[in-house]
Amino acid sequence: MAPRRIVIVGASLAGLRVAEGLRSHGYLGEVVLIGDEDHPPYDRPPLSKQVLSGTWEPSRTYFRTPDELAARGIVHRRRTRATSLDRDVSGGVVRCADGTEERFDHVVVATGARARRVGAWELPGVQTLRTIEDVRSLTEAFARRPRLTVVGGGFIGAEVASAARHRGLDVTLVEALPAPLSRVLGTEVGMACAGLYRRNGVRVLTGVAIEGVQGGPGVESVDLTDGTRIDSDLVVVGIGAVPNTEWADGGGLRLDGGIVCDASGGAGARVWAVGDVARWYHPVFDAHIRVEHWTHATEQAHHVARAIAGQAVGPMTAIPYAWSDQFGVKIQIVGRPSPDATFVLASGTPEQGRFVGLYAAAGRVVGGVGFDQPRAIARVRRMVAGAAEVGAAVQALAG
Repeated sequence: MAPRRIVIVGASLAGLRVAEGLRSHGYLGEVVLIGDEDHPPYDRPPLSKQVLSGTWEPSRTYFRTPDELAARGIVHRRRTRATSLDRDVSGGVVRCADGTEERFDHVVVATGARARRVGAWELPGVQTLRTIEDVRSLTEAFARRPRLTVVGGGFIGAEVASAARHRGLDVTLVEALPAPLSRVLGTEVGMACAGLYRRNGVRVLTGVAIEGVQGGPGVESVDLTDGTRIDSDLVVVGIGAVPNTEWADGGGLRLDGGIVCDASGGAGARVWAVGDVARWYHPVFDAHIRVEHWTHATEQAHHVARAIAGQAVGPMTAIPYAWSDQFGVKIQIVGRPSPDATFVLASGTPEQGRFVGLYAAAGRVVGGVGFDQPRAIARVRRMVAGAAEVGAAVQALAG
């Protein structure tokens, strides 16, 4: 029997794409989209890029207006926080903080992740960037031309630094590892990133951690473990994200750094998970992986929508893809690059600012990175999918 009522918990990219995918694949039953923010579903990547740099208004990130959602037969419950998930043989119920309940035949968990915070640093002027409200607060702070310290040299930290320099701010970036992005891309590529940031006026401090944030009532300085003190008026913390799974604890799901799913997004009978909160089994890598990137969330959502709508689907084998715009350079990443993999420079050089690098394990391509090389990266994504031999891949890219 076809499900009559689908409840989707989480109204960001992945949740919205499931809802719209259900309609595009012919599902005619009820679709309820639950979200705890007071906005229509919106696009997060532009927040740290176009919005923070001042080239977009926040409202430009909206995917759909309320009227457009209604026209698609999607009930969007805003300002509604899910607090528990209960299942039975026929379906289940999502309970919400306002006392309401949503019965379902199938439920899709798309609650995403939240920015990781450090409780000891909770002062006015210490911020994270994850939501529209975050970027509005940061934009207001940027207008006061603060001395900015960015903690963490990952994607968010680097994009915040880029937007701040675009606005002419004094910026220091602090990364505990030997180089920015080295946890994902390794030290060699991380050093190329550090060079890019320094050429654009960012003070980059690596191999040192934050001892504490000083001030009262607002931020005045940041102390490092090597004794350095950085005068700062604003601190942006970009040290990763935590999947939002607590509300579903007790729902009989397997929670392990996210909601553990099979290769089609199934997390249990009539339960699915997509996006940043989900750890899908990936047959190409023979591992459960959680991917915090736009493209993968969209691909997962369409896969789950087809399955719920009754279409035959096998395991999803799409290769993860991500991009980051930093200081006018588009950095693209595919597959599962890792510092533990062997890094091979395939074309160009980091000094030139345009290059392609491959990551290999057991002689096969498992990932790739490119600086301003979109055509080559599209080829590398196919190489990862086909487990190409690394030597042949280098020759193909160099030819």
